[in-house]
Amino acid sequence: MQKTIFLKVLFLFSLNSCTTDLYKVDIDLSEGFEPQIAVTSVLNPDSAINLSCILTVVAYSNKQTNAPVINKAILYDITNSNVYELSKKSKNQSVLLSLNDLKPMQGGIYKVVLDISNPTASIVITDTVPLLKPTITDVKISSIQNTVDFFGTVNFIPVVSERTVYYELVIYCQRQGLLIPNPAEQYWQTTLKTSDRIVTQEDYYPSLLLLEAENPQSLLFRMDKNNIINTINFEYDAGSHGYWGHISSIDNNLRIELRVVSYNYFRYKTSLYKQRYAAEGDLLYGMSAPVKVYSNVSGGVGILGSYCKTDTTVYVEGKTYRN
Repeated sequence: MQKTIFLKVLFLFSLNSCTTDLYKVDIDLSEGFEPQIAVTSVLNPDSAINLSCILTVVAYSNKQTNAPVINKAILYDITNSNVYELSKKSKNQSVLLSLNDLKPMQGGIYKVVLDISNPTASIVITDTVPLLKPTITDVKISSIQNTVDFFGTVNFIPVVSERTVYYELVIYCQRQGLLIPNPAEQYWQTTLKTSDRIVTQEDYYPSLLLLEAENPQSLLFRMDKNNIINTINFEYDAGSHGYWGHISSIDNNLRIELRVVSYNYFRYKTSLYKQRYAAEGDLLYGMSAPVKVYSNVSGGVGILGSYCKTDTTVYVEGKTYRN
């Protein structure tokens, strides 16, 4: 009897809760806020040097900001004792800094110094490009039965080092099997899932309790000098189309990049993932405590990271199954 009464009360309470009016409340977070310079750049030996500089804004603000005024932007190639002035180009609310005549070298140490007014700031950032890159020896891709997903493994020769080496696996997909193929279809970065312990033990990887969490766009992991693991597995979705009770996964070209990344890059990217998943919360504990994204920018926020990569491209044939 008591159980029946409790259930009735709970039911009435739920009905009342559903009809409760909600009111929009404006929250002003601007008090005491001081804008900072945010710098973003990732160096690698295959690309010219580019940096983006913007001003931070108050959270949830739609207010437009002006681009920072950069008086001088200098790049120091510490390894070769060379100094370069970066060219500047304003775009919307940001300033793009570039040096097209120089590509970073493996093992090179680079420092960027920015003299900025409005707001007044002196920015200093340094990173070291990894000396070596891994070697991919084999890639295997197979379709997962009764799904449009694919399962892949990458075998690779790790970098030999006395220190911990940080890696990132990134996958780019180009659809090939559409009903109306487009030869100009661009590669796009897929999200990835894995059961590999070397990845899932990292604290950024989403837990099973994050039921609706989107998978990360890359898999970051570390290997110590005595770690002999040289295989990483992943799952991805290349897209699908259906007809007459059948579903077909799409043929695709898959470009696989295995990167050795700098410590700064690893800390920044993993903390960025952790911040996103903390905001989403999990099934048992709700929203987690806020996560601060790692920065190695002195005088501002952001990242100057680096990596060396090896890549390979494979063709993957789609599969059809009855829905």
